[in-house]
Amino acid sequence: MTNRLETLAPGLVAKIRDASLDKQRAAARAAAHLAVETSGLVDPSVEQALAALRDGKWGDTPERRAIGLLTDRLDARYFELQEHASEHPEVEGQYLKHFSQARASSAVGFALDSDALNAALESIYETHAAVGDLQSVVSVVERALQRS
Repeated sequence: MTNRLETLAPGLVAKIRDASLDKQRAAARAAAHLAVETSGLVDPSVEQALAALRDGKWGDTPERRAIGLLTDRLDARYFELQEHASEHPEVEGQYLKHFSQARASSAVGFALDSDALNAALESIYETHAAVGDLQSVVSVVERALQRS
């Protein structure tokens, strides 16, 4: 089954598929941290979700549900600002910031998925959307795969 990341980085997907569950979790965690740091996303629910990720609390947790709500709010704000950008060009930077932060929040949420492979693949895909630099994402993920 093809996933979204495979369209961008098929070699990386192969490495992730071949990795142990622990390494897949490490890749998801590294990607989520990169997305949060790069986007400048600061929110208590992000800190709690990253702590849950560090502590191995995956699946349907309060932290993951809170991240889902944050992602929804950021996406709604992004879409609202994007609509106004055609009439108000000064809004463009704001909506791109919200897009990046929504994708970072989504990366954290996916990293908390109960399935380690899906957590890694989807978190990394969302991180690429948040960061916009595939090579940086691949580098961080490959380092995480090697360290674990």
